Parts: sequence; structure tokens; C-alpha cells
Amino acid sequence: MKIKIILVDDDLTSRNTIKTLLLGSQVYEVVCDFSDPKEALNWLAENDTQIVFTDMSMPQMNGIEFIRMARSIRQDLVFIAISGYDDYNYLRECMRNSVSDYLLKHQLSKEILINVLDSSCQRYGLKTNKAEENKENSNQWARALFDQENPNFEKIRKNIRNGIINIDTTELVVVIINPDYTLKVDKTEINFQKNYPSHITMILSDICNQIISTKYKHVIYITGEDNVVVLFSFADIASIQYILSTISILINRIRNMAKRLLGLTLTVGISGICKSFEELFNQYHKLLQLMEEKLYLGGNRIFHHDEMVPDRSSSYFLCPELLQSIEYAVCSQDYELVKAKIDTIFHDIRKAHCDRMNIEITCEKLTENMQDILEKNGIKDTHTLLIPIRHFEFLEQYKKYALTVCLNTSEQIREHIRTRFSPPVFQAINYINQHLGENISLEDCAEYVGISYTHMSRLLKKETGMGFAECLNKARINKAKSLISEGDIFIKDVVEKSGFHNYNYFFKVFRDIEGVTPSEYIKRAKHQIKT
Repeated sequence: MKIKIILVDDDLTSRNTIKTLLLGSQVYEVVCDFSDPKEALNWLAENDTQIVFTDMSMPQMNGIEFIRMARSIRQDLVFIAISGYDDYNYLRECMRNSVSDYLLKHQLSKEILINVLDSSCQRYGLKTNKAEENKENSNQWARALFDQENPNFEKIRKNIRNGIINIDTTELVVVIINPDYTLKVDKTEINFQKNYPSHITMILSDICNQIISTKYKHVIYITGEDNVVVLFSFADIASIQYILSTISILINRIRNMAKRLLGLTLTVGISGICKSFEELFNQYHKLLQLMEEKLYLGGNRIFHHDEMVPDRSSSYFLCPELLQSIEYAVCSQDYELVKAKIDTIFHDIRKAHCDRMNIEITCEKLTENMQDILEKNGIKDTHTLLIPIRHFEFLEQYKKYALTVCLNTSEQIREHIRTRFSPPVFQAINYINQHLGENISLEDCAEYVGISYTHMSRLLKKETGMGFAECLNKARINKAKSLISEGDIFIKDVVEKSGFHNYNYFFKVFRDIEGVTPSEYIKRAKHQIKT
């Protein structure tokens, strides 16, 4: 029994073209065509079909409106959009409405049309004939080859000999295509739909089918990691140069169309010409390792099998001293210092060339630390990030995430202080934090706030329990502790950078506030790190 198709398009020439291309098909049958989408909706209410081709721009009703109304009649319909325009907005709306494919009228050919129909039937489980079953078998062995650790190579060769798989056993080339998702991190979340990668790879798979067509023997497979894998066999081509040139041309066309239609660049891995599936399997896994380098190098590049896989055995450890220093910067709303600390972390990560898991663990540890800071300050986290970092692909995305987490925490602390204290005291605390290294006085602070120094003193004592000098000294000691925690700094430098201009006075204040001398504090901190 054939798969039933209807056409909805106000362009008679377009409808006739599709009917002509499908004429004589043993699998597909155009049962009806309409120039008016309203007539098509009435027909769908009383008749049966599996696939609907619809134009995206019609005078009575546009394609998106028609698809939505048709779905209210029949949920199981498969839609294929056709258009005379290469319009990204239409394509985006098609993705949102789960349209199977998007075809341009001026690029239609019999091969492209059949490939798109076959792919749609496979995706939505529409059964056709033995050839469709063979496609499923093809997917099964591709899954074994590209998604399993120990494929049965002999079984693959047997299926090829039996004609189940339309591929040769020699002169094999594998191409891995990985979309570059440029996710933007904002203050609280990113817009990343759950099924976005699978939608993109399905469209990429169809783009590959259209460009490669039936000219070269190939199999296209979408892996569990949402990579598009294209396996070519060139057993009937003797020229190595011709094979390499052909692959290069096809990949460039695929990249250009992906950029035009999806607005995405692609990272691509290309194997050498392999004589066996065993050799292909090894090169495939080496390419996957090489392509992990987009984490550091960025996307929109091509990796070749003969490149050297970098060493990623080094790890990065987020040490307690650095966490304490970040805590000070966050709590004092020193945004420049926060940025400097994050820069340091990711400079060290890049230098160590850590793997992705190590970077994710570092980001998670930093997030936990920020949550602990909020808890210590009696603040309920209201800005929890909803960013799925597992979808990040570039080091800069992780860095932006880490900086955003810290700045969000700092802003929440600032808001907590603002609501806890009166405006004059809030301004005074900010003034103190911003001028720690300067020789400031109560009079200076009062002048900045715009009240008398006696009133300023009374407000500070009433709301913080401390006078101006105590507030200033406590802030300077916190700064000193942050500097000490960084290590590799002399005490005299700590004294100067924290705003104390008298060495003995620094020691006295430090002991009064912390209960230990600076030297004892350093020893205690080192002991805590060891344990």
C-alpha cells in the first residue's frame, strides 16, 4: 500500500512539478491537490492521508497557520514545507511546529524529493516497502559502528554482501558534522529548547542528503551525541585526489547551506581513505577526540585524522585560598576583582588544557560556593541560574557562566545590604569598601553621604553596632585576609594594599578582630588546606 500525499499550494506549476516527479513511484501517491488551504482543511476532516506538502506563502492563509489548523484536525500528519524563498524566519517557524522538512521549489529534483520523503517516513515511522526496512537495518549497523564500543565488523560485512546495506567495504571515508551552538548566557538563563539539538541535526541530515544525492554511495546517521555522521564509499573511484577533492567540495556546500538556512557554523572531522571498517572505526574515534579541541580553539573549523590529539591528562583544582579571595570580592561588591579572579581561573584551565568534565566540575564547585556565601549571609537565592552547562561547547561560554554566577551573588548581597540598612548607612558601607586604600575619615564619609558627621556616627553605631573606625578596620582586615589567602605575598605588602599605613597598628587590629596574629592565621589556613 502506498503512502498517501496531498499538496496545498496556490501555484499550479509547483503542484504539477511534484506530481510529475512522483509519477510511477511504487511507494508514494499524490491523492489530491489544493490551491486553497481552506478546501484542504475541509478535505482532511473527512479523508485520510499521511503526508502534506504545503506552501509557506499563500494569499488565503500562510503555511504556518494552515499547519496549526490541520494539526487540530489530525495530530498524526507529517508536514513538508515548500517555498520559493530561502527565508530563515519561515524555517524557524517550521522547526517550532515540528515540520519534517523545508524544500525550495527551484531546487526540487526527483532524487531530492524521494530522499526527503524517505527521511520523513523513517523519522515518523511510516512504513513503505522492503527498501524502508533496509534503511532501518542500515541504521542498526550504523548505530553499532558509531555508537558502540565493540562493533561486530564481520556482521556488518555480511549485511553488505547480502545487499542489506548499500555501501562498499573498502575506500571508506567518514565525515563527522557537529553544529556550533553559540548559546548566550545572560543574568539568569538561556533560551535552549530541550529538543533543539535533535531538530538541528535532523535538518542537517536532510541538507546532507540533498547535497550528496545519489551520486555517491553514502549512509547518513545521527549519533546519540547529536553528531551527523556521513559514511562514504568510493570503491569504484581510483583517484585519491578526486576522492579528497569531492569530499572537500561536498563539505563546503553543506557548511554554506547550514550557515544560510540555520545561521549556524559547523565543526567537521574528516577521516582518511580507509581500507576496512576496523581502520575506519579507529579513525572515527580519533576524530571525536580531535573535535573536542573546539572547546579551546572555537568552532567553524575542520579537523583531519592525521592531526595529533592533545594531552588532556592535567586537571585543575579550585583551591580554598582562591575561593576565599573570590568570596571577599563578591561580598564587597568589587566587580573588577571578581572579574580578575575568574580570568585567573580560566587562564589556568586553558594552560592545564583540562577536559570538559573537569571544567564542568569547576563551574559546579564555584556555584556551590556562591550558594554557601548567600546562606552565610542569610539570603535566599532568588537568581538560581537555569543554564544547562552540559550544552556549552566553548571555554568562553563556561567563563561567562562562572562570571555571571559570581556577579549575581554579589548583586544579591548588595540588595540584601540595601534593604537591611537605611540609605545613609548603605551609602557609607559602599564608600568604605570603595576607598579602603585611602586615608579616609568619618568626616569624609559623612560629606559623601550628605549628612553631618555626628549623625553619620550615630546611624552607623545604631544599625551596625560599630563606629566608623571599627567598620573601616573590619573591612580592611577582610581585604587583608583575601590578600593573604592568595599566597606568595609579603606581609608588608598586605599591610599597604589593605589600607593600613602602620605595621604595628595592622597587627593589633588583626589580632583584635581575628583573635590570632597574621602569621598564626596563615599557618592555620595552610593546615586547613592540608587536611
